[in-house]
Amino acid sequence: MSTTVAKGRLAEYYVKRLLERQGYPYIIRSHASLTPIDILASNGNEIVAVQVKQGGYISQEEKKRLIEWAGLFRASPRVARKERGRWVVSKI
Repeated sequence: MSTTVAKGRLAEYYVKRLLERQGYPYIIRSHASLTPIDILASNGNEIVAVQVKQGGYISQEEKKRLIEWAGLFRASPRVARKERGRWVVSKI
């Protein structure tokens, strides 16, 4: 397994735990995903579709695809990235 893949997987697990602490107990992590959704989470009232960005940058095309895919699950599209050394999950 490459270092990049391992770092991405660790980031996804960290964001998964962050979402759990934020009140999203129902979480699916997409293993080795080739889709824009890395994590699908719900608190029972809301569903969020999260793309984890290790480097922090998300292109317009990636945003567009995430919004489209999130719509298929009736989910709110979110991006997780590091800001000032901390992981933050924000709306698109």
